[in-house]
Amino acid sequence: MNVSSSLPFVRDRLVECYFWIVGVYFEPCYSLARIFMTKVMILTSIIDDFYDVYGTLEELQLFADALERWDITEINQLPEYMKVCYREVLNVYNEMEELMRHELGAPTSNNRRSSSYHIQYAKEGMKQLVRAYLVEAKWLDKGYTPKVEEYMPNALISAGYYSLTTTSFVGMGKMVSEEVFEWAMSEANFVRASAIICRLMNDVVSRKFEQERGHVASAMECYMNQYGLPEEEVEAELNKQVEEAWKELNKGLLRPTAFPMPILMRVVNLSRMIYVLYKHEDACRRQRGRSWVLQMRSNTLELEGSRMSSQVHQDTQASKKSKNTCSASTANIGRKSANFHPSIWGDYFLNYTSDEEAGARTYISFYQDMDEKNLSLEKLAKHDFNLVKSWHRKELSNISKYVFLASFTSTPQHKGI
Repeated sequence: MNVSSSLPFVRDRLVECYFWIVGVYFEPCYSLARIFMTKVMILTSIIDDFYDVYGTLEELQLFADALERWDITEINQLPEYMKVCYREVLNVYNEMEELMRHELGAPTSNNRRSSSYHIQYAKEGMKQLVRAYLVEAKWLDKGYTPKVEEYMPNALISAGYYSLTTTSFVGMGKMVSEEVFEWAMSEANFVRASAIICRLMNDVVSRKFEQERGHVASAMECYMNQYGLPEEEVEAELNKQVEEAWKELNKGLLRPTAFPMPILMRVVNLSRMIYVLYKHEDACRRQRGRSWVLQMRSNTLELEGSRMSSQVHQDTQASKKSKNTCSASTANIGRKSANFHPSIWGDYFLNYTSDEEAGARTYISFYQDMDEKNLSLEKLAKHDFNLVKSWHRKELSNISKYVFLASFTSTPQHKGI
């Protein structure tokens, strides 16, 4: 998908999305799941920009209806700029279903662990997310600020973590039973706690930026409007709820469970990544945050940094020059662009070391300075570390080809569900 030329008004966040997913699972054995989830997150980011800043309410309704039907023939009802994304959504899920069929096999009477239900649950998660986006678009169109009790159920879905949790299980192999997907889709307390962390940290940190550009009311506005509380008190209350959600996650890890630990850790790691991404995001949106970013950099393998940084700069400049016009089938109205500022995150994400990687690097550094050590063990540890980083670099390179070079001239073959 050539994001920069086909959709110049959306955020181009390849590196950020991949960084996010590496934090969810870094192990080489989850390569297939990691690549699929990164593509889904890129598409989710694009769709989010449709609903947040660019599409008209009529266009957004058309896209939601088309996604509900999940059929390539629905593409003819969409404006040109939406066709690009809709086609790729169907392509990505269809491609993953084929890959999963090879891994898990075709469904049989004795084998329910087929590729079919993995992808069906992932599709339903995407549909659920877009339905929540549409509700928020309608609220924004009416200038409506809902009460907290009305806002939170929809906001936990629009945060994206229910959808991402379900998607994270796809590609993890036979350990993921249909019961796991049912558990995730039922909004169990453990999964709900992760969604609360995501939604409330996002609402607190991003509030001022999003309200300046025109955005649906966040939890901050809903609390302030309903209870007449000052901003500081509301922020303290939401942070307290985030702390309680972390406690729920910890309890969930300590209690006996029917699901294997790798399943639970996907949910925990999604929550950890929100903390990494949003804890200091407000600083990183300002020039003074650059010093914090540079301090966090480490000497990890380069991930095509020069090309990526150049691409981010070029895309941003192109978006400034673009008039954001679409084809004749798109309403000719004034629109906004999500590409407001050059990204200063690119270099940070390319060089950030995950918790597991940082721990491994620290131990290796400590071990190599010891007087008595096993040189073969040291060499093996360094080789293993570099192998994992090299694997990640290869994945990012492959995904970047998908984002920047894919052609939209061919028509895929899809069947509705």
